[in-house]
Amino acid sequence: MRTFLGLYARAVGSFGLVLLVVTLANDPRWLDQTLGIAALFATVVALRVQQIPLTKYGALNLLAIPALAGALLVGAPASALAMWLGLAIGDGVFLRKGVQAAWINAGREVIALLASFGVYAWAVVALNEGQPALTTDTLAALSLFMLAYFITSRLLLY
Repeated sequence: MRTFLGLYARAVGSFGLVLLVVTLANDPRWLDQTLGIAALFATVVALRVQQIPLTKYGALNLLAIPALAGALLVGAPASALAMWLGLAIGDGVFLRKGVQAAWINAGREVIALLASFGVYAWAVVALNEGQPALTTDTLAALSLFMLAYFITSRLLLY
């Protein structure tokens, strides 16, 4: 079982990094979002370093706030890049969790963000006849986005 969990964790970290690179390569709009990426990066590092301890092994870190808001404000690729960099630096440098743990955590959050943004994109097109503007009509899509992020990030954690 320990071997399976080790392989699973490494696969999540690897797939998250590959997914990030593919996303950044396919959507170059993130290149124009340097200020947004920097702000999200700083927010992710601050929230990761100042997490609220719940148990010996669990903590509340509120990473959903910059992930979801960032995806809506600067786009999913820019937000995913900021999340990956923020978690890698926050875990690896400031929390001293080690390179492998930082890489796995960053990959997991990127997968959760991009998968849930895919659900949001589908819901906007399916429920709003392709009108992507943030209006009251997109509340259902936004709710699905938040729910998908929460479920995906929790499932990948365990």
